[in-house]
Amino acid sequence: MPALSKASLASIVCPSAPFLAPRLLRTYAPLAALPLQPWALPTPSRRYISDGKHLKMVQHRKRQGLKQQILHDHVALLQQFRKANTSHDLRSLMDLYPSILSTGALTRDDTRRIAQTLHACMRNPQLLGDTRTHLLSFLQQVIKDLQKGALPVHPIVYVHILGIYKERKMFDEGYALWQWVVQQDDNHVNQAVYGAAIELMAYGKKLRLPELENIYLDALKRFPGTFAEYHLSPDAIVPNRAQPTAIANLPVTLLQGILTARILNNDWKKSYLALDTALRLYPGQLPTRFFEVFMASRQLREAYTVFLVACRAGVVLKPSHVTSVMSRIKASIGRCDSLRDRIVLLRAMANASYAYLEAGGAMEPIHVGQFLTSFASLLPEPAPGRDYQGDMASLRNRIIMNAHQTLSSLLQAGMPPSPQIFTALVTLAGRLRVPDLLRVSLQDAETARVDLGEIGVRIVLDSAGRVGAKDLIEEYWKRIAHKSASDGKQIGWKDWASLARACKRANHLDYFHAQLREQEHAIPASLKDSITAVLEEEARTTEQTIDISRPEVFENELAGLNQQIKNIAAVIMSGQRLDIKKTPFYMFLDPERPPLAKREHMQEIYDEYTIDPHQPPPEKGILPTASSPTGIPLDELRFENWVSVVDLMDQAYSLEFERQSKLQRLGEDVARSERKNPLERERSDKLLSPNILRDHIKSLRDTSVGQFAIRKRYQKLIPPSLPEKAHGRNVLSDSNVEKPRSQKPLNIVKHTEGQFIFRTIDLSPDAPTPILSQTKSPRPLRQGNHNELQVLYHMFPGGGDKAVPAQSKPDDASAAAPPPKSILPGRLWSKIPKTPSLRYYASLKSDHEAPIPKPKLSRSPFGSRKSETHHSFKKYRGGLKVDDFVDKDKRSVRMDGRGEGEES
Repeated sequence: MPALSKASLASIVCPSAPFLAPRLLRTYAPLAALPLQPWALPTPSRRYISDGKHLKMVQHRKRQGLKQQILHDHVALLQQFRKANTSHDLRSLMDLYPSILSTGALTRDDTRRIAQTLHACMRNPQLLGDTRTHLLSFLQQVIKDLQKGALPVHPIVYVHILGIYKERKMFDEGYALWQWVVQQDDNHVNQAVYGAAIELMAYGKKLRLPELENIYLDALKRFPGTFAEYHLSPDAIVPNRAQPTAIANLPVTLLQGILTARILNNDWKKSYLALDTALRLYPGQLPTRFFEVFMASRQLREAYTVFLVACRAGVVLKPSHVTSVMSRIKASIGRCDSLRDRIVLLRAMANASYAYLEAGGAMEPIHVGQFLTSFASLLPEPAPGRDYQGDMASLRNRIIMNAHQTLSSLLQAGMPPSPQIFTALVTLAGRLRVPDLLRVSLQDAETARVDLGEIGVRIVLDSAGRVGAKDLIEEYWKRIAHKSASDGKQIGWKDWASLARACKRANHLDYFHAQLREQEHAIPASLKDSITAVLEEEARTTEQTIDISRPEVFENELAGLNQQIKNIAAVIMSGQRLDIKKTPFYMFLDPERPPLAKREHMQEIYDEYTIDPHQPPPEKGILPTASSPTGIPLDELRFENWVSVVDLMDQAYSLEFERQSKLQRLGEDVARSERKNPLERERSDKLLSPNILRDHIKSLRDTSVGQFAIRKRYQKLIPPSLPEKAHGRNVLSDSNVEKPRSQKPLNIVKHTEGQFIFRTIDLSPDAPTPILSQTKSPRPLRQGNHNELQVLYHMFPGGGDKAVPAQSKPDDASAAAPPPKSILPGRLWSKIPKTPSLRYYASLKSDHEAPIPKPKLSRSPFGSRKSETHHSFKKYRGGLKVDDFVDKDKRSVRMDGRGEGEES
């Protein structure tokens, strides 16, 4: 065994100066006996003293690290939850909600976003039924957490929840929630919550209108704001009519709620006063709901004017509301007995389209389709198997030319082709019996590579049957059969029904029965009988005659329609609004409807209502001129809105007079039924004098008198031969008019029921009751007095004792003679060939360059006839330029419109 190496202890302890070490360390010792050198051993220090502080410090650091980790996890979870909320990811939102709620990291804005997301998802029509059920369950959990205080409160949350309950028609649940919310503090409820609750209770009929009016007053008293009760009153005055309203916290949602309640309860007077108040405060930025409720609840004449008021202010409504207005106009066209009235309504559709573009909306294909197919409603459709003859055939050709010309203008302006365009042309060709237009339209669709879709193919079958095109019936039926076979599906019942009707109209039943035998294996047994039964259906034909006299009126209306189409094409081509002052749109269905009075008289009375004589006028030039989105100065727009509301109230008054008359005679309420002809006039065309106008406006705005009462000054219009008692005591006698009863002050009573405290309104027994038609049936007139109320309610200026009879008779025989039936004079018809040829007219009066049309349109809607059709195309500004008239005997044509995809 080798000897262990030895070293001096002094050299180990102090290797740099061993001689300085004590003598005792100068002895030698083995190296193995010293495991570590002195500098490698731990040196005693204060932090390693075992006094308990080290353990506490370690534990504190562990707690701090744990808190940091938990905070980091909470932040990540909160970010994930907010991302799901923003993207409307319902599944992730509901899954993360319990975890994020337990952290306490949610803010009141997060709660508001949750309710907003649930409301938006509930409005989604593509939401599945089971998902909607889970969403409602999740909503109930959110409400429970709000009531327990687990969620931070935001008042707008209850606005969204009450809106969900209203749209889902869960009125009992919404009313119960409102009873709890109204008892809470101002963190839970504000004026907007009151407005949403009033709207819900109005739709659900939980309370009567007087009770809702009291809740409205309670909201104004509970949240006075900056004199909100004054600013929402009908006679309030804005500080400066030329500037936007700068008053903070005005309860617009509350005003919207009570307006909706008044409309649903047929209180048209206070409804229009509320609309007048809203337009006075916010003339160019009013929420769309103010206009939508009028468009859905009032008759067509009023709904149309309200729609145009919104467009003039620059308020962009939903495309669905435009579709609704145009559908109602289209349905009214066929009910008119005069060609003039029908084309006026067609112009009203073009006017509405132009107004919507001026407001900032977009021209949807369905709107163009509705407009184009309405050309077919100008003439009554002939019986199956028959065609137009004589003047009706010439008139048909003229209508086809204008429809084709309209579509050509829109396509040249840059409107993209769509299936609705061609299906509209196909529908027009079938109803007006123009087989050449049908074939040309189908060729254009194939050239543009536009798929008509399943509905479009059925429309082709229907039109082919109307014009007797047997080859088109067979061709498009083969397409239906081939597509069904390639998709592995059976041919649907709607396709079979379309084939049956087309074959019956075209007298092609052999082909139909052959297809039944050939496709018998693919027809369910339950459908065979119903398919065969279609052949036995009677064709719906209405023998209708219309007045086609006064050709100069027809020509003037067509010229006005063409000018409207030019304005629409110019907006589409430029992509921006036209100057609304240079190219305005009219505000009524009938552009020739006379105003109530002269404009200077209306301005004088308007100043009396909107200027405070005790205040100095605002200085001009200090503030910049404020305008609406449509470019109208606010002072002018406020005046125009006031005039429109007066006209609307005048129309509502006349309609209410007619309604009460029918209610007396027929014993039934016809408030919501549309009139046969919405263009009929109930008042004189003469303008009202200033004094009569002032009294009339005052009576329209006076809420202290019942809105159905006829004032004494209008009783002079009743013929003296009619006894006053025959008109009903509640209608004509001013002494019998129901006067407003005195009401006790609003009394808010709190009572406890279970675990909640409810706040109810103790109404006075003298509170106003609903209108007569909503409480009980009125007492009918005695027999023989049914036609005694056919009088007009307006007086002539300066002639208050004169009455205007409902049906005036001509004084002489010459005036009583009917006008000629010819639509155009003979000298004009002599220049039009019996079979007119058509060509496209592409020029537009505009400063903008027209793009190259896509697709290139075909030759003529009447087909190609070399002897009658002539074209002269040349390049013009990158587009097409066609000579206006190549031959004086030819008529130029534009195409317009898109089909709306409907089936007949």
